[in-house]
Amino acid sequence: MTATDSNAPAPAWAKGYPLAYLKQIGAMYKATNKPYKVGAFSGFKETDIASALKDRTLVLASEGQQPVAALERSRRRTHGVVTDFRGVIVGTTAVQSLKVSHLAAAPGSEGVVARLLEAEVQGEILPSWLEIWQECGWQRAVAATCGFTWAGTKVRASAEMVGI
Repeated sequence: MTATDSNAPAPAWAKGYPLAYLKQIGAMYKATNKPYKVGAFSGFKETDIASALKDRTLVLASEGQQPVAALERSRRRTHGVVTDFRGVIVGTTAVQSLKVSHLAAAPGSEGVVARLLEAEVQGEILPSWLEIWQECGWQRAVAATCGFTWAGTKVRASAEMVGI
């Protein structure tokens, strides 16, 4: 039995999800991230996808059996500050405030991401934070469509520019 055999047991990191399903979602993230400089620890890989599915933080939209849009959401557990790449404070976060990141879309499905994001922030009382690839035009457009305003840019050690 080989690792690619469909009858092979899934590795522990798959958290019980079929590898083919994780690879489908992973392919959407790879296509979204391909034009940008993404460091080894910043890409949203199948292991991250499995964890987010298990933790119920990954929000997906599908057409038939094919995932076409995704985002990850989380809640802040503590009060904190948001800083840009210079270390300048550009905002604060409250306990239980919403953070959305890791947007992905199949080609032509960027509007579906906007609908997912709108559904996530609808009814939020606390300010929500969104992290996007700063260089990604469609992600900036989704952020603007959903009422987010740019607060600053983070430049990670691997040279990725993340808009906050």
